[in-house]
Amino acid sequence: MTTATATTEDIEKIAKLIKEIDIGMFTTTDEDGTLRSRPMSSNGKVDFDGDIWFFTYGKSHKVEESKRHPQVNV
Repeated sequence: MTTATATTEDIEKIAKLIKEIDIGMFTTTDEDGTLRSRPMSSNGKVDFDGDIWFFTYGKSHKVEESKRHPQVNV
């Protein structure tokens, strides 16, 4: 098995897509194992270096789900 490494060109392509699309679906797992998806904005104005940051209310359901099951999908 090989491990893929992102190149600068790959990161630039993703950055361009994120700036153009702005909305991504953030998926977590609920207590009963159900997948929960909701739209999240990348704010479109941030420089992308390989990390995607989303901001939300600290006591939201998605935060609790992310703490309980940190394997999320964007």
